[in-house]
Amino acid sequence: QYACISFAFCCMSIDLSWYMSHHGVSQDIAATRMCVMFPIGVLCFGLPGAVCQKFGMVRGFVGLLIAMNVVDALFLPWYPMSPGLFLAHHYLVAGFSGMKSVSEAVDARWFDQRLTAKFLSMRGLSLYVVGMFANPIYAASFDARATTYAGKMAPYGLRMAAQVAHACLCFGPIWRAEGGLPVVLARIQ
Repeated sequence: QYACISFAFCCMSIDLSWYMSHHGVSQDIAATRMCVMFPIGVLCFGLPGAVCQKFGMVRGFVGLLIAMNVVDALFLPWYPMSPGLFLAHHYLVAGFSGMKSVSEAVDARWFDQRLTAKFLSMRGLSLYVVGMFANPIYAASFDARATTYAGKMAPYGLRMAAQVAHACLCFGPIWRAEGGLPVVLARIQ
């Protein structure tokens, strides 16, 4: 599960280069347009926590995961068509910036306190290892001179595949396992 989501998030390392090369935007303009994400992320940081508090951890967390995937599925296929859609997607995703803190709260409750530090350390190490392999894979799949849709979207196809794998794991075996995700989410409430 962590490897899939980490692999998907490594794709963000090419976003600025992708935007510049496939929409013919200079680096200073691209950076200026992308930096708007940071104030949006700061302003919306508490939003995922508030959603989970209002609707309960199970419904809130599941709803946020689904919403994040739906936003990606709706916007990613249209990246080559419009620079505005590319930026709109990034601005919307910045609204989910607080999801990391909600996920950290969930991860801290998987095991009793004696094992939590070991679990979090191993998770961090596994994310680092995934990044060692994912970043070169995304770099190899990125072609700044691509002219076909498939060529332009290759890195984002990998990202969506990783997100689908994450969702299948999250709502499949991790959900159904004894002491699985619903139990952990209920502990937080």
